[in-house]
Amino acid sequence: MIQAFQLLYFFSLLGALIIGCLMIARDATLLLEYRRRPAMILGGAVLVLTAASLLLGVASRQAGEGGNPLLLPGLLAICILNVLTLLPSLPVAVSWDRADARPWPAAPVFVALLAATFFWSVSSFGIAHLLVEVKMSDEFALKDVGMGKPLEFAMIACFALAAAVMEELIFRGVLQPFLRRQGLPLAAAILIPGAVFAVGHGGYTEPWGVKEIQILGLAVIFGWARERHGLGAAVMLHLANNALALLLAVVAPWLAV
Repeated sequence: MIQAFQLLYFFSLLGALIIGCLMIARDATLLLEYRRRPAMILGGAVLVLTAASLLLGVASRQAGEGGNPLLLPGLLAICILNVLTLLPSLPVAVSWDRADARPWPAAPVFVALLAATFFWSVSSFGIAHLLVEVKMSDEFALKDVGMGKPLEFAMIACFALAAAVMEELIFRGVLQPFLRRQGLPLAAAILIPGAVFAVGHGGYTEPWGVKEIQILGLAVIFGWARERHGLGAAVMLHLANNALALLLAVVAPWLAV
């Protein structure tokens, strides 16, 4: 089942890649966005964290930490795909974000968005655990990763933070504003890529739907933040959420499934 969900996620990456290439082919000056600070920060973060994740994966293997033998090759394949998608998506996402000119949220607003992100992330899963028995799928590659394997855990941490930036560039940086520019209402522009984002993260927990609902709620928060306060706000919220998930994996694993 996981493979089917990952295939949907792959098509979303492919869609962002195609949109990015078409936009650059139509207006080659978009390539100048690479020289702007937001592009250098976002792109640099993805590349540095991705490289760190792969190096830590190799170190983990050399240290004999064991774990799922398919974990490192799988992450390598995803990292290569992410970097290939990053090349055309980054300048388009940064250009559209600059064109929309959304103001950075005031401190109370950003704190409220962080609180909403954390509350939904924890409470939606906590309530699910009270209603049904939630467990990881046997196919889940990260099932046995934990602090007992520090290098492997650090590899996953770097990958999770790189994924936060990369996914915002794709889903809220390219796909959401692209749909808005096609005339779709805001709700549809947020929910369509948000649903793909949620289902693409699915299949890792049982029963089906628990994780997907959690991720869909987060996608709505991130999408609203992108629309009202720009791509940077969505990226920061996603980074904070993934950092929280990593923390919960250590202190409350049952909430971090």
